[in-house]
Amino acid sequence: MRSRNDKANQNKYRLKMVEFRNGLGSFADMKISGIALCLSSLLLIGCGGDDGDSDISTTKFGKGKGGPAVTQTNVTQTVTNAPTDLSTLKFVRRTNTTTVVTSEATFVATNVVLVFFKDKAHFQKKEGFTGPTVMHSTNGAQSFLSMKNGLRDGLCRFTYPSGKTKFRVNYSKGLKNGWALGLYETGKRRSRAYYTNNFRAGPWFTYHPNGMTNTVVVYSPKKLGTVLRRAAFDPNGKPLVGRTFPWQVGGTDASKQITSYRSQPARVLITVFGDPDRKTGNLWIYNKLRIRDMKARMIRHTVQFTVVNTVVTAVEVLP
Repeated sequence: MRSRNDKANQNKYRLKMVEFRNGLGSFADMKISGIALCLSSLLLIGCGGDDGDSDISTTKFGKGKGGPAVTQTNVTQTVTNAPTDLSTLKFVRRTNTTTVVTSEATFVATNVVLVFFKDKAHFQKKEGFTGPTVMHSTNGAQSFLSMKNGLRDGLCRFTYPSGKTKFRVNYSKGLKNGWALGLYETGKRRSRAYYTNNFRAGPWFTYHPNGMTNTVVVYSPKKLGTVLRRAAFDPNGKPLVGRTFPWQVGGTDASKQITSYRSQPARVLITVFGDPDRKTGNLWIYNKLRIRDMKARMIRHTVQFTVVNTVVTAVEVLP
């Protein structure tokens, strides 16, 4: 009797073991299917859009048994901090009656500023462009300009073709305000000045490549644009009187005639003016001088000396 009961129990135990193993197999199949579904979902999400400016991409999965198609939406972030190419913006000239702006190229006072708009529609709404911009030069140099309401506002940076910073200055409502710093491509200082509404105010320093002071021009902080005094130095710190002296051409004051250096030894030019800004053959050219043309009633800034056999044979004031 006991043996029959033992046999029956053993059969029940074997039956349960078979059911348990079948259950494990089904569970394993379900686990593998789930992992495969997760991986396929990840792959579909990862491929749902490019890495650029895409915003929303949608992928439809196939219809399963007894269920509708499932839609998976993939949202990618749009890049908004890339600078806008300045050449794509529209600009208008606007007269600012309260602020006078001076052009650094011509030193002629004007009250015209540029206001930038994204397009004609924004111009009609009077919505000036706001955000970072970039301007590309043909030689590879770049200008990174911050805009607010269509005007330059904030720190602006200008680079050499190599990408190294050449000049940086702060703008406020389209005008230079605050410290401005010029740099050589080596990273050493080239110039330093303080601006008030686009005018230099206080001392303006320029530097030789070795770091020594080149010129100092002191502007009036009260009467903008007015020069109070000037000084110039060679790379060793020696003062150069000729760089800041109020020269004349065509006048009657012989002590101020720059043409008086004709027939003088070339070494005298080095003593008075320092090394030439540019040499072309036997021509020695000096820039950034102050030469009053008495006949034309204009201020000239460049003089050209012709040097032959270490002697100055000709002096010409260039327009």
